[in-house]
Amino acid sequence: MGLRNRSYQEGIKCLQGNGKLQFDPALTFTFKEQIEQLQKPRNYAEQIDLRLMACTENCRIIVCDLDEKVLSVVGSEGELEQYPKKTLSEVMGQYPEAELFVYDEEGKHYMTGRKK
Repeated sequence: MGLRNRSYQEGIKCLQGNGKLQFDPALTFTFKEQIEQLQKPRNYAEQIDLRLMACTENCRIIVCDLDEKVLSVVGSEGELEQYPKKTLSEVMGQYPEAELFVYDEEGKHYMTGRKK
């Protein structure tokens, strides 16, 4: 089972109240729509896909653009982390175990680098 499918399954559990992430009931409909997007390959589902992937893989995820500007840092419990404006090198140095996703806004896709 692929990562997106595992993230989708975790998202369904979260919507049912049995997953790692707790959703505000007022936002459940919005999250449900975003989680459904995970069934479509190469489709960016806002930040919920990052949060679910981090939970599913139990890792920190750093997202940057093609210019290496850090856009998001998500912790292993799916929490959005605050970070000062740092370069990708600084953030990767701070979190050497992190997974890296590069988001190309024009092409609307991710490239990923799994650290060994």
